[in-house]
Amino acid sequence: MELTLRRIGIEITHPKQTFTAMLLVPVIFLTCGWACNVQSTVNTINTILTDVGPALQLILNLLPLLGAKNIPENVITGIDNWVPEVTQDVTQIEALVQQYQNDLSNAAFQAKLNALIQTTENSVASILSIIHVLDPATRAKITEMVNVVGAAIISVENLVNQFSGKKLKSLGRAATIKNGADFKAKFNAVLHAPTSDPVVDAATEKLNLD
Repeated sequence: MELTLRRIGIEITHPKQTFTAMLLVPVIFLTCGWACNVQSTVNTINTILTDVGPALQLILNLLPLLGAKNIPENVITGIDNWVPEVTQDVTQIEALVQQYQNDLSNAAFQAKLNALIQTTENSVASILSIIHVLDPATRAKITEMVNVVGAAIISVENLVNQFSGKKLKSLGRAATIKNGADFKAKFNAVLHAPTSDPVVDAATEKLNLD
């Protein structure tokens, strides 16, 4: 036991101190476990959000590859403006998480994050009103890609909410994004999923979220 206590930084010099130290061991391990869990969650959030920006850019990059579809100029302009808007929201989420990374259960942080997440969700969804004029195959493809981005944002909120005991938000038909690698896998899966349109399929084959 003395060897174990010394390994975690408790020096024993008297028998009575051994008993006191033994009482502190569970508290020390619980505290360490909580801190490690918080840091692991922050790291997971970072891996997810880091890949959202490149995913948004791929949606924009898809448009010129659909040249035969003659995408309306207002749609191209709309998506061109949409990408930096969502990217800015995501950057703000990243900054807020970093600011409170040691206190994810903080009430002020939770309130700020929830408000920012809602703003980001609205920004992500705003593209749907831009692409509604596109042909069914193109519209469906972009919608599926956007849905994965939306699932990533909600998954980040749920990762934080676990520290406050708040009810986790439903993702509807979308699957929870577990980490950055999972986000890439799910995004690429919908990106490369075949459609009934050879033009769309040929275009998406040239893209990948690395």
